[in-house]
Amino acid sequence: MIRAYGLRLTGLGAILCLAAGCGAPSGVKVIEDLPRDLYASPTPVRIEPPADDVRVFFARGAAVESVGRRVEAPSRPSEAAMTALLAGPHPDEAAVGLRTVIPQGTGLLGVQLSGPVATVDLSREFELGAEQGVLVLRLAQVVFTLTDLASIERVRFMIDGVPADVVAQDGALRQEPVSRSDYSGLGPAA
Repeated sequence: MIRAYGLRLTGLGAILCLAAGCGAPSGVKVIEDLPRDLYASPTPVRIEPPADDVRVFFARGAAVESVGRRVEAPSRPSEAAMTALLAGPHPDEAAVGLRTVIPQGTGLLGVQLSGPVATVDLSREFELGAEQGVLVLRLAQVVFTLTDLASIERVRFMIDGVPADVVAQDGALRQEPVSRSDYSGLGPAA
């Protein structure tokens, strides 16, 4: 016990000696001798937005526009984004003209990913009661929302578990997965 106390006093004495200007033993670098940029980052660091932020696309006039949504740390961002989309715009967003053309009551039955393609399965309500222009805008809301996620480039639609053909902006019926380019005239201004 006495020995440990003596070592502490010796260590304290060395610190006091350095502080008083006694100097460091030769060969020992003092902090002032270290390069000033030792801890500086050589390149700017880009901070990515949190993984629990998604963008969903609502209609404004005859086009779609994105708004941010905070979702509970999703393990499946595609499902979280679709759930946020189907919930519709917040009242303050609706007050500035954002709306959804997706029918109320449309259910999300699932989203499956296979490479850059997301297959979204929606309930039958999704395709009900729409003339072609509204249906195309409805499809664009889903396509822009899902393809906003980094890993998704195209979207395949299913209705109640059955593959569905979809109408592109040009009026052509598509059996294959669609992308933003199929609805490019409805997207946000670049």
